[in-house]
Amino acid sequence: MFSMSDNNNGLCMQELWPSGVHSHLCSRWLLPSLGQDRLIYQGPPRAPSHRFLPVVFANLDPARIPDMTGVDSLDPPSPAAKAVMMGFNAVHSLPFFIDAPLPVYHELWPRMWKWVQFLEVHQHYWHNYEGEAPFMMNLFRALSPLLLHNENLALMVHATPGVHAFVARFWTLLPVLHAGDHIIRLCYFLSCCGPKESCVEQFIEACEHNPNLLASLLVRHLDAAIIGCQSHQPEHPPATLVCRVDILSQFTWNMKSHGLASALLSAGLVPVYAAAIAPFASFRNPELGALSWSFVAGVLSLISSGPGYPHLPRALKAGLLQSLESYTENAPSQDQFPGPSALVGFLDGLLPRSMVYYPVVHALASALPKFLEMTGIRAFNASPAIGQWADFVELAQARVRDLEYFQSPEYIHRRACDNLECSVIQPAAEFKCCSACRRQYYCSRACQIVDWRRYGHRESCTRLALADASSLSSRDEAFLRLVLLRDYQAKKAAILGWQLEYMFENDGDTNFCTEFDYSGGQCTISVEAATPSMAYTRQRMDAAASPHSKLALHQVVVNNGQTDVTLPYILRSDSSMLSDGLQRIWESLDPVEDAAESRKS
Repeated sequence: MFSMSDNNNGLCMQELWPSGVHSHLCSRWLLPSLGQDRLIYQGPPRAPSHRFLPVVFANLDPARIPDMTGVDSLDPPSPAAKAVMMGFNAVHSLPFFIDAPLPVYHELWPRMWKWVQFLEVHQHYWHNYEGEAPFMMNLFRALSPLLLHNENLALMVHATPGVHAFVARFWTLLPVLHAGDHIIRLCYFLSCCGPKESCVEQFIEACEHNPNLLASLLVRHLDAAIIGCQSHQPEHPPATLVCRVDILSQFTWNMKSHGLASALLSAGLVPVYAAAIAPFASFRNPELGALSWSFVAGVLSLISSGPGYPHLPRALKAGLLQSLESYTENAPSQDQFPGPSALVGFLDGLLPRSMVYYPVVHALASALPKFLEMTGIRAFNASPAIGQWADFVELAQARVRDLEYFQSPEYIHRRACDNLECSVIQPAAEFKCCSACRRQYYCSRACQIVDWRRYGHRESCTRLALADASSLSSRDEAFLRLVLLRDYQAKKAAILGWQLEYMFENDGDTNFCTEFDYSGGQCTISVEAATPSMAYTRQRMDAAASPHSKLALHQVVVNNGQTDVTLPYILRSDSSMLSDGLQRIWESLDPVEDAAESRKS
């Protein structure tokens, strides 16, 4: 289309250089023995030599950008068509001059960028390209040498207004499953700017202040790179694919640190990450093996983040258990990398702790049977976490049985009126909550007034309204109440013995609570002294106490994904038989001999 010649319309080469460029070129590239009109050429064979750089400058002159008004095609040899084609070729010839001094590119880049913008707008003139994406790929390839050569050039490109918008538009046109070299260039583009604080803001601005669009694009490309890892494409070695995922993951974490986690999660980041764990097990060399362990630990950290384990159900539904089992079965040597500790911690800590949350158990109710059907007893046999896995399965199956009962028509969620003088215990749906705090429930307006005036709700209402809800939704709390009730019923006799033991050790003191600790997964029950944090609940109980009390103080400890949370509960009974019997047993037993018998029981 266009041939570079030694002159341009009769001008000598020196006259074509912008001011200040010629001296830089002479100081670096000119051979004294060959004279100042000869430039060193070290590019690929048949590529334009540096002596043609002034022609590129001339062809990229913004003054040559034609007015395309009324131009329907570039086929006729019109002046506009000739200028466009020369500018197009000049843009794509820049990789041959990439080792030019930086001042040269300070002059050259603004010209190139104006032409890139012009060519993008008028890309419909290129009939030989099918659709927009291939043409945009060519334009991006023209920019990529500036991003890959050195940091100064990359910073120059990143600082140009409109560049990030151009890349964002390129992302939107990119085929989802394409794994060509342009994605690698995009990864390098992100790696150049990813660690910098302004990067995420620039990309959000480029996406028209739409973080959801940016998150969607990022997850799509991460998914494409992971699919490339799984397919073992011969043209893309594992190292390239893993590094690509690593770069995109770094940018993902950068976005997450800027408060965009919700956008990433809405775009499907967790399922993509959950499915990505398994293919990373095949990388055996130390560098990739360490990276794979790091990636797995990072994914598990993401899944466990957030109060109430909001991401874990989505990961379980996306096949997290299968990915983890496949990874541990084929993972690199566990002596070389720290990954097993992350996996053991996940199976021994995170998963069991989450078993009191309804969405997690609901997801496991479908995910766990499918997984066990596929793997059977061999699951995690190759992992040091086999013991933790067996304990988790036992706990999970018990919680799934609780869930089945919770969802059955036979189960009715019952609760007691929060007026401690009232003995009404009925279905929870029949109560009305306090409209201010939405924490206390009453069977009638009269009971609410009694609690307001006599039992301290007037003073506590505002505090309860502002208090942390401990990440328990109404459905979570209803499910937790069922789990608590069933664990209490299963251990009722033992709890009575532990309460007597506490009374023996504390001279008959009944200011205790029964603690149900779920923060480690399996419920551990103990009888402890009522803590100051339970003073309000204790005062309410004492105010309502009678010689025949129907109340018992319990506290429940759960881990909400960030910290342990203590929740006070008052156990309400239809009669005072339990408290009366406990007191009579205490009064009739010998405090020395029978204490030992109580411990044995």
